[in-house]
Amino acid sequence: MKNVFKKLTALMLGAVTAIAFTSCGNTPAGSTESNGNSSGGNEQVNDEKLQLYVYNYNGGYGSQWIMNAKQRFEAAHANDEFSGGKKGVQIIVDANKDNIETKINSSNEVYFAESAYYYTLKNQGMLADITSAVTTKLDGESKSIEDKMDDSQKDFFKVDDKYYAIPHTNTFAGLTYNKDIFDAKNFYFAAEPYLTDGKVASIEDWFIADKNDAKSAGPDGLMNTDDDGLPSTYDEFFILLEYMNQKNVQPITWNGYRYYHYLTWFFQALVADYEGYDQMMLNYTMDGDATDLGTISGGAFVKDSAPLKITAENKNDLARQAGKYYALKFLEKLEQAAVDANGNTTDIVGKKGVFNSSYTHLNAQEDFITGSNDGVNKDIGILIEGIWWENEAAPAFQTLVSKTHDQNLAAKNRNFKFMPLPNANAEITAAKANGTKKNTMIDQLFALACVKSGLSAEKQALAEEFIRFCNTDAELRAFTVCTNTPKALNYTLNDADKKEMTSFGLSVWNMKEKSDVVYPYATNSTYMNNMKHFSAFEMYSSTTSAKGVQTYSIQAFRNGVTAEDYFTGLKTYLDSYNWN
Repeated sequence: MKNVFKKLTALMLGAVTAIAFTSCGNTPAGSTESNGNSSGGNEQVNDEKLQLYVYNYNGGYGSQWIMNAKQRFEAAHANDEFSGGKKGVQIIVDANKDNIETKINSSNEVYFAESAYYYTLKNQGMLADITSAVTTKLDGESKSIEDKMDDSQKDFFKVDDKYYAIPHTNTFAGLTYNKDIFDAKNFYFAAEPYLTDGKVASIEDWFIADKNDAKSAGPDGLMNTDDDGLPSTYDEFFILLEYMNQKNVQPITWNGYRYYHYLTWFFQALVADYEGYDQMMLNYTMDGDATDLGTISGGAFVKDSAPLKITAENKNDLARQAGKYYALKFLEKLEQAAVDANGNTTDIVGKKGVFNSSYTHLNAQEDFITGSNDGVNKDIGILIEGIWWENEAAPAFQTLVSKTHDQNLAAKNRNFKFMPLPNANAEITAAKANGTKKNTMIDQLFALACVKSGLSAEKQALAEEFIRFCNTDAELRAFTVCTNTPKALNYTLNDADKKEMTSFGLSVWNMKEKSDVVYPYATNSTYMNNMKHFSAFEMYSSTTSAKGVQTYSIQAFRNGVTAEDYFTGLKTYLDSYNWN
């Protein structure tokens, strides 16, 4: 194997830089998936080159980013020589939504996956040692991939001083709002509500009447920041929903087909933001003082009189964290606002079915971006989704522009924003304002990149070089510009990058920059032997007194379970859980 993976020459670096930001709208040859991104599935094998087979989970982040990276990598290594007289590299991308635990037995050699349980794969001998690729400085950079990871990621992915995988995408969930509608309708809380005889006489008195009116400080508690006027508390959030409804705007929507998944991600985001980094990490590390545990007394949450030192033995007490109670109350109130006494959905969520299995995430995205532009439906103010939604909705944007012939409706010209989560109460807002509490986000989907074990030395070297290439600063930036989402590593964007991004993508980036990020990882034996339990879909099961075991709180609320019953049942469930 000659000339393989030496430092790129200045000429090669120039070529890579020149094509570093291939538009995500440019689709290379290959089959097209439902999200409009090329999968590369039809590419013919070129026998004169060495092939590297790469699996990419073709979900919300799509596959355009990897098709772009493929072109750049192939160009950079066009003259590399390999055994058998082969010259140049051909990346064959397999893009679909198979689970990695099944897919890793395929012919693919490199994997970019979601919902991947690292220790399970590693313990089964499925993953190659890529330590050198991770710890050696990247070509032309002063950092290695390891240097771009935070401490919790290093602790998790480094096993006996070796790396077998690295972090991949950031997978945050939360609220997106249509800022154009908020601006047009003045959906912002006033710095001081209008009072009549010392009281707020009507709901509109909470809000600004004119764009020049002073807005409230918003959830960060600070004036003159980008969240001014947005709901600062859970109570204000529901006031906002009612006000939007009165102004003939559908307040909110979400995926009805798997509402229990999407609302559970959202629930966990609320929990993490309430708890903050240290308290949320206790759920995984099981080592430290829990400061806000409590129980239900008289139908209300009552905080314990003293912190509790958490160990593996009493870890189940973390089910009693205040953030879980208040997030359950929020979700319960959302369900109550969404359904009337007859079990029908209300105007708060519209009539299309946020609890209807035929109403998918793609339907919700399309309705959100279309709004009243179809001349039939209402504008929608807020979407509950993951940060990947805008990239996933590319075909819906394209269809809307095609139908209306209005380029102002294209994604790059829209003004969607990732909304900071409201706080449980004014005390939390005040704590954020004075710096004793920080905005906190949680990564949800266990995304990683890895190389399959058992490859030849030549293929192993090529696979590691592709992993390294995809995690250079240039490629990390290219991924973010392409998908309008961050990767789960530490890097910076320049002004040119930011100008290429959508309003939504930039708002996600900015929120991550000013937040603590919880990666739900740990290395204790309880965590490693029970990793699937720590996914959002299994972590919050409850043994309720009313309906027995319930996996998803939103479904329990629809079945008549109260937030207090569900909260109490969180610990009951864990006490009977069969920990490995």
